[in-house]
Amino acid sequence: MRFPFSIPCPVRFAAVCAAVVCASAPLTHAQQSRDTLIEDHRLTDDFGATKRKQGGWVLHRAKYDNAAAQLAYAEKLQAKGHLRKASKAYNAVVHQWHDTPEAAQAQRQLADVLVKRGKSQSAFDEYQYLIRYFSGTFPYQDVLETQFTLANAVRTARYAKLLFLPGFEDSPRAVPLYEQLVENGPNWERAPEAQFNVGAIQEAADEFELAVVAYETLQLRYPHSELIEEATFRRAQALYQMSLRSPRDEDQLREAFSALLGFVRRYPADPRVADAKRLSEELKQRLADMYYDRAIFYDKLAKKPKSAVIAYTDFIAMFPTSERRPIADERVAALQLEMERRNEN
Repeated sequence: MRFPFSIPCPVRFAAVCAAVVCASAPLTHAQQSRDTLIEDHRLTDDFGATKRKQGGWVLHRAKYDNAAAQLAYAEKLQAKGHLRKASKAYNAVVHQWHDTPEAAQAQRQLADVLVKRGKSQSAFDEYQYLIRYFSGTFPYQDVLETQFTLANAVRTARYAKLLFLPGFEDSPRAVPLYEQLVENGPNWERAPEAQFNVGAIQEAADEFELAVVAYETLQLRYPHSELIEEATFRRAQALYQMSLRSPRDEDQLREAFSALLGFVRRYPADPRVADAKRLSEELKQRLADMYYDRAIFYDKLAKKPKSAVIAYTDFIAMFPTSERRPIADERVAALQLEMERRNEN
């Protein structure tokens, strides 16, 4: 999502503090087989909450009449390499006998099988279901690591490959997965990395407002992370890009300028300081142009000498070393003299 306007800093700060997790439904294809479509069905309702699997649907009918037998059947299919059939059999255990110990085991093995089948998005969703409904029945850290690997796979996967065409990457698909990981383990050692990846993906997709929110969330939640220095620069860089989209937005220019200067002052030894200084000088010149053009407008076009004096004075105060400083000084003196003569008359 790209906003048609810049997000004001207070609004963005509120978004960061709220840490809203957005859900993104994976795409399905018209030519998918019925079995694959069943496996890829969404596990969440319209409000983003994980729906509980229930029995009764013919496509989730079990081969056996008890959980233990059905689980053994699924494991036998998996051992023989019939992974698609094993997936359906494991899923049937969960749907038909949800509150049994076998269901928790089947859910974990269903997710594991989907990993082996290369179904990264579906596997991530099934591990998420495991976390939601069967917490305490599995090594939590192991599942988080696996989900992180799956999120990386979704990020780099290529879609729409056809014959000799390589297809394309769709990294934003991984954003809700990394966000979910941060929610699953906010104090997990790799949570800062997951949060950073959200920002990096949004930045690469030119969604600079969302990238800034992600980097600010990292700064707020994980101030001691090794990724803070990188996130600080990228946030400043994204703000700079936002300023290019709103060249007459003074607040946006100021925020980007301040972020770049803040990076330079905080990390003077960073190799990107030269880039930060270059961008900040560019923004400084743009701000100077904005202030000077405002003074010229009041002076030459609007013919408002009092407003022009104020504008020139602001320009001089903000940019005392500008090459246009002498002209501004002259105009202030001339306009003040002009106003004095009018008052005398």
